[in-house]
Amino acid sequence: MVNLKAGRQPKTRIQVEYFGSYNMPPGCVACGNPVTPHQYEVGNSSWNNKQHVWLKFPICDECNQANKASISANRMGCLGGILLALVGGGFGSFVNSLLTNDLGWLPLLCAFLGFMAGMWLARGMSKSSSTPEMRAAAARLAGSVRMAGFKLPPLFGKGWIKLDFANPDYASQFMMMNGGKIVRF
Repeated sequence: MVNLKAGRQPKTRIQVEYFGSYNMPPGCVACGNPVTPHQYEVGNSSWNNKQHVWLKFPICDECNQANKASISANRMGCLGGILLALVGGGFGSFVNSLLTNDLGWLPLLCAFLGFMAGMWLARGMSKSSSTPEMRAAAARLAGSVRMAGFKLPPLFGKGWIKLDFANPDYASQFMMMNGGKIVRF
């Protein structure tokens, strides 16, 4: 079934039985180009975070480069956030020592604001250094497939996995290769 929410690409949701491994269509999950040995992992966790399911989809070299750049930007954001949180916490402690009233929450507030500003600045600088084509490929890959839910099989029963695909052709190929069905949102 196709999801027509405003501002989003239509998605095709399929459900397949839970298996240990799946047959994958021959093209890249994001763009359909010929694949290389690279993979894109999608996963989900149960509500209590005790069960995890991950699937690896084949991707092309261009999408792999975009994925690496996106991961690098996220790491730079975390590093920048930590550095500015330390600076912000130090600044808050310094200002707090100058005040006559002790505001114990001021260093924490400055550290939090520093963390947020550092993440925003570092990710923005990292992403601005990549080309528009690379950013478009990363966005296409990020929206190509999402695990909507899963149920692990009980001792004597069957489990399932629900996946949302941006490409309906890829979704139908995956569904036919693994015995799935189209489900409604």
